[in-house]
Formats: sequence, C-alpha cells, structure tokens
Amino acid sequence: MPSPVTAMAHAAIALGEPLAHAHIDLTGLARPQKVARDLVRETLDGVDTRSMDDVELVAAELVCNADSHVPGNGPMQLAVDCYARGVLLQVSDSGTDVDAIPREPKPPTPESQGGRGLVLMQELASSWDVVKVESGKKVVAVFLHQPTRGS
Repeated sequence: MPSPVTAMAHAAIALGEPLAHAHIDLTGLARPQKVARDLVRETLDGVDTRSMDDVELVAAELVCNADSHVPGNGPMQLAVDCYARGVLLQVSDSGTDVDAIPREPKPPTPESQGGRGLVLMQELASSWDVVKVESGKKVVAVFLHQPTRGS
C-alpha cells in the first residue's frame, strides 16, 4: 500500500507537467538554508504565491535538519515542483536512517533548542513522508491547495 505522500505525489503528477520545476545541489554550500529559501521563492514567484511562505519555511527547516544531522559533507539536494493544485517539495541527503525521523513528531519544550522543523512540516504540509533512496533518504512534503468555491 503506498504511503499517503506517495499517493498524493502520484496524483499531482497525474495532473500533468509541473508549471514550474527547480532542482539544486546544496552539497558543501556555506548557507544552504538561504539558498533553499531563495530557490523556493524564485520557483513559485508568479506561479504559486498561495503556498510560498509555507513551502519556503519547510524547505529551510528540512535543509537545516539534513545539514545538521548528516555526517560529513554528504550529498544534499532540493527539488521543487509546482502543479496547478499544489507543490511537491523534496530534500534528499546521504543519511540512511529513515527511522530516525519520527512520523508523529512531538512538540518541543520551550527550553528545547531544536525539534521544531518536523512539527512545522506536520502542521503546514498536506502530507509528508521520508523514504529510503539509493543515495540515502528523501523527505517529501506535499502542499495541496484547498479548493475554492467554483473550482
């Protein structure tokens, strides 16, 4: 049975070609979170401003997590695909422990210095998952637009 995010990704792809696509290798960059935020803004600007802030925040948090928790200077990549009905965000890194990412993140205590990224993603994304890939793992977040009246 496919995970919810995989099913949503397939549904988005079934809607046709992305309206906008961007992919970047963040490996070794001094400020990968800034690059991720900038790439999301550039990709969605003029195409999808409804989810821009949420996607930008989640992208920066996922990149920060990958940069902080993956040993060494392993590969890290970001992909953004914008469809008519939403956005697909993917952050890949060389970490292999997909079980280290809790599927139901617990809110951090006020004293915690970290632990907010997954909670933010849980709240902002329509669905998300982490999957094992050949090069390590990939966190995929889907941001579906809420239908408006008449659509």
